[in-house]
Amino acid sequence: MNNSSICCTYETPMLDHYLPLMFTEFVLGLMGNVLALSVFFFHRDTWKPNSIYLAHLALANSLVLFCLPFRADYYRRGKDWIYRDAFCRILLFLLAANRAAGIFFLTAVAVDRYLKIVHPLNRINRCWPLSSHHSHDRLPPNRLTFLLS
Repeated sequence: MNNSSICCTYETPMLDHYLPLMFTEFVLGLMGNVLALSVFFFHRDTWKPNSIYLAHLALANSLVLFCLPFRADYYRRGKDWIYRDAFCRILLFLLAANRAAGIFFLTAVAVDRYLKIVHPLNRINRCWPLSSHHSHDRLPPNRLTFLLS
């Protein structure tokens, strides 16, 4: 095995046993994300900030699902990376972007909930929820909300 075929070397005996765990995570994650995204996009009439954050979190977590089959193949082949080096770097970037997006969206949910609990009468907490059925047509002109997507 030469250095060009090794992607992201991280030596530990536990990595050799991750293949069944990665497969299980892929299957359960795919089912969970499809269920969450279908609920968010097809069964939700109003879009509150919390719903927007959690929908984007589900989208960000879908990035990991695109990386898992390639990582599982990497471990199945005995840590021999058969794809190009650029693809390895793209997958590592997607994993890092998912981590950053997850932290960002969970922080946004926490800040939003904090503001709603500690400062319930603040103007930002009384914004009208966004609706996918053009409820902004029924809002007074000075109370139009902005889209966050």
